[in-house]
Amino acid sequence: MICAYCGKEAKGTKEHIISCGILDLFPECFVTIDSERIKVHQGDPIVKDVCADCNNNRISYIDSYAKAFIEKYFLKKYLKDDELNIEYDYTMIQKMCLKYAFNDLRSRKKDISFFNDTIINFLLNQTETEALRNVTILAGLAVNTSPVPDSFLGNLKLRWSLKFLTNMYCHIFLDLTAYNYY
Repeated sequence: MICAYCGKEAKGTKEHIISCGILDLFPECFVTIDSERIKVHQGDPIVKDVCADCNNNRISYIDSYAKAFIEKYFLKKYLKDDELNIEYDYTMIQKMCLKYAFNDLRSRKKDISFFNDTIINFLLNQTETEALRNVTILAGLAVNTSPVPDSFLGNLKLRWSLKFLTNMYCHIFLDLTAYNYY
């Protein structure tokens, strides 16, 4: 197998599309719904085209940041009048979204031509702190104040979707929803 990140011939490992560290924060989200293939899987969505070095070392720093970010801001139940100041590293959020988009597109055998050497090297290089100029991350926090219990929302607690991807510009919408109930 040729590693999707470093391009080297190696044995493939199970790379989670969205970090298992994040998925483990939401144990009620125990199924993967694949609407494209009309299947439901009990387990985390994965791809198997990443070598052990990239999966466990070279890109794992992105998952570590993502997990810490989600733990800090999206596990707490906020009250109606709470003020929230989100501190983030834009470059790391960009890397997180690009990594998940790249993994997802490969898992669904979609066009990954946007992910050229510049973007792959950006993901592999932990010391790269300058954000890519041709990638924009648009994110928002939505607070659901409905009386519906947590169990009804299940997999809707953490969602992301790729809305627009071309060879020139990438706009990734990240919807991290914090649900509140009164």
